[in-house]
Amino acid sequence: MRIISRPLAFLYFLLVCLASVNAQEVPGSTAPAAIPRDPQAVSVLTQALSAARGSSSSISAIQDYTAVGTITVMAPSGQLQGSVTITALGPSEFRMDMSVPAGTRSVAVHNGILSTKTEDGTVTSLDPRNTTSKRKYSPYLVPQFSTSLAFPMRQLGLMIRGANSGVSYVGITEVDGHSTYDVHYQEYTPAASPSGTALSPHPLPFRSRDLFIDTSTSQIVLMRETVLNNVVHELHYSQYRTTGGFSIPFTITEFLGARKNWTIDLNQVNFNTGLQTSSFALQ
Repeated sequence: MRIISRPLAFLYFLLVCLASVNAQEVPGSTAPAAIPRDPQAVSVLTQALSAARGSSSSISAIQDYTAVGTITVMAPSGQLQGSVTITALGPSEFRMDMSVPAGTRSVAVHNGILSTKTEDGTVTSLDPRNTTSKRKYSPYLVPQFSTSLAFPMRQLGLMIRGANSGVSYVGITEVDGHSTYDVHYQEYTPAASPSGTALSPHPLPFRSRDLFIDTSTSQIVLMRETVLNNVVHELHYSQYRTTGGFSIPFTITEFLGARKNWTIDLNQVNFNTGLQTSSFALQ
């Protein structure tokens, strides 16, 4: 049986994030006088980083990781069971390989280019530097924090340091039976024309996401973002264990809207195994 249609959703967390961003000035838009850096939000993120049994420096010491486990994909014909391997190197190299009875599918971010490989070996790539729309300039984006999929605390240090980004504290809400802090992260960038000429010297909202962090354990419970066509994309994290000196979620579940797409149950996570950049090129 060949996996088609909705079973492909296990890759959707990456593919849907290739949302186009209009490189046009927004009439009447007002850029903030300064990018917001809410001290309460920074405090919550710092506590979460500490709860992960690391610090900004120790998280930065992780050059690569390999996470291995099983995946359950929701398909029209029922649940598909398989194995999954997730690898990441540095801040941007990422790969996910899923094997089910139909074969193996892969998705990777390598040198800023997102690629997928189907069971029959067909490789499709999207280069954001060369992709334009006939109607308007719409650069495609690699997914935000893609390398943090199985190591979500990696994004905490980036949010805390926050070059050209802001964080704000939203409040307390219940998620998956947990009382959580909602911290909103907003990335800013200058508007630009297709030729790269800045249209405005002021930063404009670019991409955003919300992290929901347990008020008791300071563990990340949920990542939520709104992507292409206003679809709500969520990654739920649970079953934390200590491995390699860090508290790692061993169960990850993806939702799009109200639909569950897949659940990953990890068996092991290894750090700094010497992965090479060439490992992330799909061939």
